[in-house]
Amino acid sequence: MSMKYLFILTAICGSVSCEQNPKLELRQEFTLSVRELTNRSSVVLVGTISSVESLGRRFRVGELIVQLSRVRISVEKVLKGNVPNKGTAGFWRYVWSGDTLPKDELSADFYAPGMRSIFFLDNEGDRLRSTVDVVQSRVGLMEGKLDGRVPEPGTGVHEMVAKLLLSTGIDQDPEAFARSLANSAYYSIELIGKLKTLHLLRDLVNGSVGQVKTMACFELSGRFAGQDECLHELLQHFGTESWARRLAERQLSAGLKRDSSIKIELEKDPERWLNGHARSRDRVDIKDELRVLAIHADPGIRRIACNCMSQQFPDEPLPECWAEE
Repeated sequence: MSMKYLFILTAICGSVSCEQNPKLELRQEFTLSVRELTNRSSVVLVGTISSVESLGRRFRVGELIVQLSRVRISVEKVLKGNVPNKGTAGFWRYVWSGDTLPKDELSADFYAPGMRSIFFLDNEGDRLRSTVDVVQSRVGLMEGKLDGRVPEPGTGVHEMVAKLLLSTGIDQDPEAFARSLANSAYYSIELIGKLKTLHLLRDLVNGSVGQVKTMACFELSGRFAGQDECLHELLQHFGTESWARRLAERQLSAGLKRDSSIKIELEKDPERWLNGHARSRDRVDIKDELRVLAIHADPGIRRIACNCMSQQFPDEPLPECWAEE
């Protein structure tokens, strides 16, 4: 369970006037998922830090040493809520200010000019502030800019954040983006579940080239059973590098073992298998897991998944299973 400290900190006037140093409550938690950040924040936006200004003196609160800071960003897009000036925004945040990192599970997040991120913010009176202080309240993005595509009507903020993480932008370093895909896929599953993340990775594989396509394929096949078609394409492509061929062969071999295990265990004790592989025991997550298996390349596994669905959720047939009937 996450622990929370609530303290009223009054910033001490330094080289700036007292009016610039508001009285703000320290918001600090050890663990907040990206989904929790998205839900709790009244403002979610994409932008790049233009300046970070430290205000007043450092404070010690228990084992925390913090300092108030003012962060200014150039705003690319507002995903949730509103900001007064669409082009720029400023927000307050308490940052870790100790000489060494804390020894407990606290993971301090540091802000610096030039960092491009999805920022999770909250309105407090007429001010914007970080949804949580000290720890992560942003998700880093590669340098570049959005490609200008407009989200479909009705697209929720969770879907928009996930799509930003798993879509290439303009003027991005493809190698850096490819390296970020493991974290991005993890965050996407937190936000929108496995099936929707699977489709985003498929779109990335089909719409990309080079290292982005290769790494997206490894994420797709590594995270989701039965999604190995792109591995065969990598092995058949003359230009695939030797390291990628070796990894594709290993993942194909591991996939065969995984599929054999799924068939045996899912038929033997479907409830136990689902409880061990779904994100949680919540019916939404179990259904999400079954929908992933219902589009498996192996028709035998598809049938098993559809049978499990009809047994566990008889009033909620899977669209993916209609073709199997």
